[in-house]
Amino acid sequence: MNKVRWAQYGTKHGHAAGKLLALQKNPVVEVAGVFEPDPARRAECSRSDGPFSNVSWFHRAEEILEDETIIAVASEGANVESLNQTEELVGAGKHVWYDKPAGNKWEQWKSVVEAAETGNLHLQMGYMLRYHSAFAQIAEWVHDGFLGRISSVRGHMSTSLSKNQREALSIFEGGIFFDLGPHMIDQVVWLLGRPDSISSFLRNDGDAVGCVDNSLTVFEYRNAIAF
Repeated sequence: MNKVRWAQYGTKHGHAAGKLLALQKNPVVEVAGVFEPDPARRAECSRSDGPFSNVSWFHRAEEILEDETIIAVASEGANVESLNQTEELVGAGKHVWYDKPAGNKWEQWKSVVEAAETGNLHLQMGYMLRYHSAFAQIAEWVHDGFLGRISSVRGHMSTSLSKNQREALSIFEGGIFFDLGPHMIDQVVWLLGRPDSISSFLRNDGDAVGCVDNSLTVFEYRNAIAF
């Protein structure tokens, strides 16, 4: 089997190193290289002992976008830059492995999805719970009616944030919910559909940076509630 030639665009997403490692370990993947638009970040990655230590670095995005031998690309930029980068990749006809969240511009994201559909391109979001066997089993039971009518769904995720991570997330109204909440939202909507109404409690209880770091969102349905 011929190997699929991949590249990676960006390194600032929290999963960027892990995605690159997964590509490097995949026996049917050839990693063509990585492009990081921030020279300081590129130098930092080059000095690391991780998967970035021995990659080939592209110096311009066009080296990926215009190379027809590169079939697919992992989109791993920071949350504030990744949607624009993914739009470039789809526009260049690349299949994209895209880490969540899909930016914060809904109309732009819909346009990117439509372009991928028109171009018959794979655009896979990095929602890990979709591929977890237990979550898949629950979804099957819910959709088959085995569990009856669902009246409540509860989800919770926690993490530890460095000062730099807090500063990066502080520009988004949802803060940590914007970054981690999509995993839970994805499952709630998959199980129950689009909610009738949403109420959000977005708080900063950790420090003075101003990043939302303690949050709760309630999804209301005709016969169910999710939080």
